[in-house]
Amino acid sequence: MTKISCQILFDKEQGTLIRTLEPIPFELDGKQYVVPAGFISDGMSVPRLFWTMISPTINAATLVPSIKHDWIYKEHICSRLVADVLYVAELEANGFPKWKCVLTYIGVTFGGGRHWND
Repeated sequence: MTKISCQILFDKEQGTLIRTLEPIPFELDGKQYVVPAGFISDGMSVPRLFWTMISPTINAATLVPSIKHDWIYKEHICSRLVADVLYVAELEANGFPKWKCVLTYIGVTFGGGRHWND
């Protein structure tokens, strides 16, 4: 698990937001990318319907994958499918339970289109 410095922000309309305080480098398809310091993410966006099953609470297993997923959605450095598969693979690699990964994948597949198109 990658450890980073971040700041938790609270927004009346958007809820909890995370501002990165340092860059987050990562590799995708042999290319190097960096989520810049100062990037603001909404963390793990989970529809209320699934809150009892998948808590949207920020934790060590979900923080960095969620920030990278949000940045990839913003920058469109790959297809949405690749972004979603990478996200779930990183969650699972960080110890996020497999069944929650499956629900997360379903959630981003069906609910992520609006964010991808923003």
